[in-house]
Amino acid sequence: MSETLIFLLGEKTSQPVRWGAVGPEGLRESNVIQDFDALETVRPYLKKAEIILCVLPGEQVAMRALPSPPRSPSKFKAAAMYLLEDDLAESLDKLHIAVTRRDGTGVAFAVKKSVMSEWQDVFAAVGIQPDIVAADFSLLSDQKQHNTIIFEKERIICSIEDSGFAAARPMADNLVATLVSNETVDGMAAYGNAQTEQHEIHGKPVRWQGASDEATLFGLYANSAAKNITPNFLQGAYKKQWDWRASIAPWRRAAILAAACLIGLIGVTI
Repeated sequence: MSETLIFLLGEKTSQPVRWGAVGPEGLRESNVIQDFDALETVRPYLKKAEIILCVLPGEQVAMRALPSPPRSPSKFKAAAMYLLEDDLAESLDKLHIAVTRRDGTGVAFAVKKSVMSEWQDVFAAVGIQPDIVAADFSLLSDQKQHNTIIFEKERIICSIEDSGFAAARPMADNLVATLVSNETVDGMAAYGNAQTEQHEIHGKPVRWQGASDEATLFGLYANSAAKNITPNFLQGAYKKQWDWRASIAPWRRAAILAAACLIGLIGVTI
């Protein structure tokens, strides 16, 4: 597995951000960033990381499947935009649409442009250029029939066939039951507290894989990123490219300090 640095983003840029550094042996270190200007603990892992992954809360992302997507990338994107605009009743001017193909099925994701732009600005300001931006639920599945559910105390992250979401409970429990009721779903892998959760949903077996703790989440996300199988939202206008803001950010503090010293020297000389 590649060295992966993961940031679990909040719903707003003003909220704390959890981060974790994952290597071949698992989670190396994790912590919480209260202020993005204070990145001293993360800097060593930035130099080592082969992949920088930013994970958006699934509540901010919509997903739709296109069973027979057009072969042409432009037509595929146009079909996805039409579908999502119709389903979400949201103007396309405000939405960023990312598409991918999974076992012959097209999958489209929609996230507000304001969300993408705000996080892009935050990371550029501190000298970080992410390699992958994706929703938490989109990082759970590495193939069409791999069904995975993360049961947390207050929310659920779920990937069932070509559908996925993250939502607060108890609404999320009802959504899971609806997805699992599909006759093609024969069971699901689950992480969480097996003592308090169900062992069957709609008669389908739940295969408990362990706790839904921090090490598990970071490990699942890193594995998906390392295999290059996760849909990446850095497409179109947000495609990764050289950003001068990120390039000069590491020198910003040094420049400010040097300027302050120069001003002080001039003052003393006068």
